[in-house]
Amino acid sequence: MKAMVLTVPGRPLVEKRRSDPVPRSGELRIRVEACAVCRTDLHVVDGELPNLHYPRVPGHEIVGIHMSDIPRFGYDLLWHERELVSVANLTRTDGLNFCRLRGQVGIVTKTTVYPLKQANEALSDLRTGRLQGAAVLIP
Repeated sequence: MKAMVLTVPGRPLVEKRRSDPVPRSGELRIRVEACAVCRTDLHVVDGELPNLHYPRVPGHEIVGIHMSDIPRFGYDLLWHERELVSVANLTRTDGLNFCRLRGQVGIVTKTTVYPLKQANEALSDLRTGRLQGAAVLIP
């Protein structure tokens, strides 16, 4: 898989090839189609979060396709194999549970899309306030 890797805090991300992860018991594998950039990613890149190990791939708000057997999770966490899912919001494919949260979650429809190789630019734009809405990295 392609990934933007942070080898040392405070340095630019570097595009690298990594082997596909193998899910352990109770886990599933998702092929990432897009990944949002958020303030937590800035804290990771800037080395402001303690107890992190490097190298690491920042990004935890992903959308992707479920590629492995479905482990036994509760219904709220049920994803169907090879269907598009949003991990950050734990939405089902019909999106109903996300819609119920719309009053509590500020939904912003403006999205800035960056190719994966521009991950450092996306982080810089987020840091300086040039982004409005969401930023999404596309592999």
